[in-house]
Amino acid sequence: MLFRSLWSMARPLFIELEFKSLMEEVGATKEQQQALIDKKISELKKKNFNMIATPIELQAVVQEIERAHQVAIDTEGDGVDSLSCNLVGISLCTNEQTAYYIPLAHKTDMPQLSHEYVRAVLQPILENTAIAKYFHNAKFDLHLLASHGLHVKGPIFDTMIAASLVTKDWQRISLKQLALFYFDEHMLTFDEVVKANKLPNFSHVQLELATYYSANDAYQTFKLVTLFRKMLIDEGMQHLFETIEMPLMHVLYAMEERGIYADRAVLEELDKQLATALARIEQAGSRSEERRVGKECRS
Repeated sequence: MLFRSLWSMARPLFIELEFKSLMEEVGATKEQQQALIDKKISELKKKNFNMIATPIELQAVVQEIERAHQVAIDTEGDGVDSLSCNLVGISLCTNEQTAYYIPLAHKTDMPQLSHEYVRAVLQPILENTAIAKYFHNAKFDLHLLASHGLHVKGPIFDTMIAASLVTKDWQRISLKQLALFYFDEHMLTFDEVVKANKLPNFSHVQLELATYYSANDAYQTFKLVTLFRKMLIDEGMQHLFETIEMPLMHVLYAMEERGIYADRAVLEELDKQLATALARIEQAGSRSEERRVGKECRS
């Protein structure tokens, strides 16, 4: 209680110094935290974020992507393992004015497009090499899409990788933190959307809130691409990004997708050897401690 009280006392200083992340993370009561969430949602309602729930709406989005020749993509799953969790929804953004969320597997009676229909409509777009695709932490989304029959081809720009090259060492490169730092926009967090409502996973989030949350992910990713492209050039990092970092991402993705063969017998033998070595170290440390305590007692 004392620690929380001290943090609360420090909030005016955080506000003065514009320590935005600290203002959100510490020293807030439940009422203040809920007020912050409500404020975020109020701001998001001013954005042009739309839920896609009919074939006509999805076809219109596809046509928009074809005209723009670019799209930011984000996915939502019902777990953190993109190789095994279920695809709950997909968000798309082609410009800085609007973004879309396609719910697929939410626990609701409201209408949602089927996986099969969305896959049939989006696959030609995702495989079109003339359309640039933007992600934040692309490997996660690529795995989740691929595990549900959606394979991405063509140029990919990963804003998380770009951020690792152009941001300062002290900066955090999560999408939420980047949007806050560069655009002064407070995004909803997973904890605020799922855990605060005591939901098992994202599939239980009601569709309106899910749209605000996920469409904003694609929207902020799209905005970061424009910013980071310029920063990569200004910082002399464009060549490194394009010739090493992004190709390496594809290699790591392929390795994770395929898996790595391992000799189980060899690994089990190494485990035994390490366990034996650790036990010897622990015994040696214990004997050393016993001798030290004995000397102190005698003195």
